[in-house]
Amino acid sequence: MKIVFLDMYNSNPGDIDTSMFKELGEFITYDRTNPSDIKERIKDADIVITNKVRLGKAELEGTNVKFIAEAATGFDNIDLNALKELGIGLANVPSYSTYSVVQLTLAHLLNWANDVYSYAKNVRNGEWVDSRDFNFFLGTIHELAGKTAGIVGYGDIGQKVADAYRALGMKVIALKVAGHHADGDFFRDYEDFFKEADIVSLHAPMNADSKEIINKDSIALMKNTAIIINTARGGLINEADLADALKNGKVAFYASDVSAPEPMTKDNKLYALDNAAFTPHIAWASLEARQRLYKVIYDNIKAYIDGRSLNRIV
Repeated sequence: MKIVFLDMYNSNPGDIDTSMFKELGEFITYDRTNPSDIKERIKDADIVITNKVRLGKAELEGTNVKFIAEAATGFDNIDLNALKELGIGLANVPSYSTYSVVQLTLAHLLNWANDVYSYAKNVRNGEWVDSRDFNFFLGTIHELAGKTAGIVGYGDIGQKVADAYRALGMKVIALKVAGHHADGDFFRDYEDFFKEADIVSLHAPMNADSKEIINKDSIALMKNTAIIINTARGGLINEADLADALKNGKVAFYASDVSAPEPMTKDNKLYALDNAAFTPHIAWASLEARQRLYKVIYDNIKAYIDGRSLNRIV
């Protein structure tokens, strides 16, 4: 059994032991794989592990691949129709990073509310030492209690983010999704949701309904003091519309862990704005979450080898 991991670096920079995979067969890893190298690297592999490398019919046809272990929850890098046509299985890793995503969502929110990074930097630069008073101000500090947090994507992550927001004294509302049962009086229709929310917190999967849900129309409904936090997908944002709103004071602040495309490009319209802050898609990437990720990847492959079904998509 030959197992090939096409892009291990972005989930394991060297702090996770992968020796367990060698129990399952020949285990070959690559830090990164360019599209032009995919076919050669997987042609005689039985099992392929991938996180972001795109695999479709062109890459898979004519290879020995029988099973793909997605090193993530999302699997939009895989052509499911091609897998069904070629008889290749797929399993993903659900819910391994939920609390890590909640944690970074709160970090972005608290950084906006308390401007922790700027204050710490200025203290380090001597501003407190030189202050005539017992403190100094860089700008307005905000209390979160009493503010309304609007959740877009009330799944497992969205619900746990909502619990954290409530613990901070915030009121929580969630956006109704067409065709989905909304159980609770905190769900709001599109217009009421964006009018009411002080914080718009994005946790929705990327699909036709959620694509660019933040755009000139939804922004027009928002309070000028609203902030947006995105730890989901860059494609949920129309970046040109949001950039204009941030420049014109129609949105107060944008904090994000994602971009479209990734990595972020220098010509991204949000890149240089003072009222936007970014982290490089690390919400999921705590050591503990990545250890869980690798454990489930192993379990998924072991289940396939043993003829069992675990976390199967195809």
